[in-house]
Amino acid sequence: MGDTPLGYVVSLRSEKDPERINNFTAEEKRIVCEWKEFRMSQNGGKQQITMSWKELQSALKSLAGGG
Repeated sequence: MGDTPLGYVVSLRSEKDPERINNFTAEEKRIVCEWKEFRMSQNGGKQQITMSWKELQSALKSLAGGG
């Protein structure tokens, strides 16, 4: 997918393997970091994580018989 500059950036952004990301250059890591920050801002960021945490707590409470 990295045949073009756009394809190269897309392949960096879609990489999920921590071992490969660890071997990225500083510039490649910057591209990935900027993309993750953008996605967090688009998805509600911490608010969405907090909501998920509350849902998890509720589910665990129900399983334990407390809810």
